[in-house]
Amino acid sequence: MKKLLTLSFVLAFSALGSVWAQEEDGNVTYNQYGVRVDREELISEQRNNILTFESKNKQYRLWFDNRVQVDGAMFFGNNKDYNPIGNNVSIRRARFAVKARLPHNWYGEIDMDMADGKFELKDAIIQFDGIPNVSIKAGNFKEDFSMEQTTSSRYLTFMERPMVCKALVPSRHLGLQISYLRDHFRATGGVFFQTVAGEEELGYVQDNNKDFGRNQGYSFTGKIGWMPYAKDRSWGLYLGGKASYRTPKTDEATGEWGGMRFSTRNATSINRKKYLEPM
Repeated sequence: MKKLLTLSFVLAFSALGSVWAQEEDGNVTYNQYGVRVDREELISEQRNNILTFESKNKQYRLWFDNRVQVDGAMFFGNNKDYNPIGNNVSIRRARFAVKARLPHNWYGEIDMDMADGKFELKDAIIQFDGIPNVSIKAGNFKEDFSMEQTTSSRYLTFMERPMVCKALVPSRHLGLQISYLRDHFRATGGVFFQTVAGEEELGYVQDNNKDFGRNQGYSFTGKIGWMPYAKDRSWGLYLGGKASYRTPKTDEATGEWGGMRFSTRNATSINRKKYLEPM
């Protein structure tokens, strides 16, 4: 047994030695799995405080999009006949994202949120832009329905989006979307499924499937827009329309499945009570 172990160690060490020799003598690079990989020098710089790496031919670009937002609120003048609201301070957003523009018109992104120590998947995207004026995107991302909803939290005017937007507008779902953009005209259409966010939503999906055999549910969302003066920076006009057909999803609790639920919290995430929650 000892001889076998010794022989295995010698063979493994010899294999590693040959890899190192090839890398050193032939300028060949291997990854940690022993697979030969291509090499390309990248230029690093910060762009508006975002660390970015880009190849000299600009065909490859990798960057990190990170941010932390802290929220706090104190409530005064509580009446004894009203529901009490607790004061609090929290990490509203703690985002870490890795994004890459790849050769041959490919783009990839993975975005995570770890606010208050709770992991939640945000964007997980693969996108192809190789067809003129057409973009094809698949993964977990925001449905193209509301401009306010699709705007990144990095560029929001306030900490929270409007209540009507949070209550009625669809957000991130697993799906496939095709977009067409040419001059001043834009159109998108996609099919979407359940929310992919965290452990809670995953448990609901699995329980609805396991205990009741329920279908995952789906949605069709489309949007068109026309800006006749898109090249004029002094003023603008936008005409558009959007629609979404939706079926019940299984990312809701098993007892709440079978309908649509519209709800939202107040202007701050500190207040966890929902005053608008019709069923």
